[in-house]
Amino acid sequence: MVMNFLKYFFILLAVIERKVIANIFANLQPDDGDYRHLYPKVCLSMGIKKHGHILPYSIGMIENLRYPKDRMHISFFILDECDDFNAIKDAKIWSEKMAKIYSSTAVFEDRDNWMEASLQWGRKKTCDYLFIINEDNILMKNVINQLINLTFVAVSPLMNDPFGKHSNVNGLLDTFFVERKKVGSQQVYYFNLPIFINIKSMDSSYLTFDSENVRNFHQTDPTQIFAHSAYSMNIPLFVDNKNFYGYVLDSNFYSPKYHKQLIGYFLANLISEKGAISFPYSNILNPWYPPSSSFGFDMIYVINLKRRPERLQKMDLIMKLLGIKYQVFEAVDGKALTNEDLSDLRFMPEYEDPFAKRPMTLGEVGCFLSHYKIWEDMVKQNYQNVIIFEDDIKFVVNSTNVLNTVMEDLMKTQLEWDIIYLGRKKMTPQGDEFFVQGHRYLSTLAYSYWTLGYALSLNGAKKLIKAKPLENLLALDEFLPIMYDKHPNTQWSKHFNLRDLKGYAIYPVIVTPERYTHDTGYISDTEASTIITIQKSKNQTNFKSIDIADQQSNMHAPTTLAKNEL
Repeated sequence: MVMNFLKYFFILLAVIERKVIANIFANLQPDDGDYRHLYPKVCLSMGIKKHGHILPYSIGMIENLRYPKDRMHISFFILDECDDFNAIKDAKIWSEKMAKIYSSTAVFEDRDNWMEASLQWGRKKTCDYLFIINEDNILMKNVINQLINLTFVAVSPLMNDPFGKHSNVNGLLDTFFVERKKVGSQQVYYFNLPIFINIKSMDSSYLTFDSENVRNFHQTDPTQIFAHSAYSMNIPLFVDNKNFYGYVLDSNFYSPKYHKQLIGYFLANLISEKGAISFPYSNILNPWYPPSSSFGFDMIYVINLKRRPERLQKMDLIMKLLGIKYQVFEAVDGKALTNEDLSDLRFMPEYEDPFAKRPMTLGEVGCFLSHYKIWEDMVKQNYQNVIIFEDDIKFVVNSTNVLNTVMEDLMKTQLEWDIIYLGRKKMTPQGDEFFVQGHRYLSTLAYSYWTLGYALSLNGAKKLIKAKPLENLLALDEFLPIMYDKHPNTQWSKHFNLRDLKGYAIYPVIVTPERYTHDTGYISDTEASTIITIQKSKNQTNFKSIDIADQQSNMHAPTTLAKNEL
């Protein structure tokens, strides 16, 4: 009883002190250049449970918050279940090195109730707001200002799992709210982390995470205790989804090994969509990467145009995050091809793009030659099997796990194969492909497009070169189906006598295009380039320029269906 009385007494004193100070300075105007009145003091506390490998990224997002650092206090609370000594070490290193940049930094260990300790710490620092998160929360840059503007005493921002499996409101709110089909602030009885509290509000003085501070409530879950204390004071609790506040990769749902992989997939996709600059690692803590692997292949190539360094920068980060060991192969730039270069080639006379109804473009020629040179390099180096990736791809979740499984099954069954599509657009109706017996992800192959990612055997490379495609040149997307004898155009197929390429596909696909034809930011160096016209009488090659905007508006109209066709 005495302890409870003292706690309430000191809380009351704090409220009175705040009111007195507010009255004293009520009529004072801020100095020129003083922005403190625009940015209330914020205390941010992070609980570290067990998965310290995410800290370089979740802390990196804290560093990127659009809020003055001298108006923020940062603390880390090491939870009892945390046995990751590297995580504890990283928290202390970061706290020490950033102490002069923020108003204050601290690391707390051995706290029985870390959320209550966070609340008391925030009050001690006389902060206006307290933001309690854990290491699984990846925050967006504007989250603090957005939550302040909501003007609630206590609110939890909706955080979604980037892969759609979980959120911080599981079991609390319906899927319409979670998927943002219903937008707004929803009142709830209780909520989970992250929690944003207006501790300058008089009502919030009685909020607590400690059951000893509430009467006749015998619960051990701090969030339930907090909810009861709010209910006792008629303080409504809200979950808000008006803004996109960030992601949650809840380590309670995943093993440490799989949690690490999911972080890699999440960040790789973020880089694919937003660029390498979006990579949210800390300036103090080194990012974590898995050991690199070739997944049983002799070589993994990544084709990149020299004038597209931004794509290579993105791919380099993506490959590091997924643990893929690779080598850059400089692409043949179609734009740089001369009349002399083209004179060494022979184009298939009756070829016409099935959708755009035009001859080949310089970009398509450059694409074909890039792949052809890799086939030649593979034979020269005597690589038994390789993977070829283009530099504008996106990896799906579990892609590297599936790739490992495919290789295990190939070794087990000793299946003969020449080419395996890792990502593709199927061009024929459903029902004409079947899973291969003894394989968990391998299917037979029908007429398909895309060369954004495929595996190739040495025998397959030799077959492709032996077909002499540079003497009957057509788009690579059309050539490969001819070679595994699944192309519907028999007129084109008759130019290649041996069509015995053993082709398969991984199902479902493990790589997709970074962007589809009608997505914002879509650029194709292959399709949107100069069209090649052949002057047959003199056997000369001439150019016809097509405006990129006009070209892209007409090309491959069905591509918008690609996402549903995979």
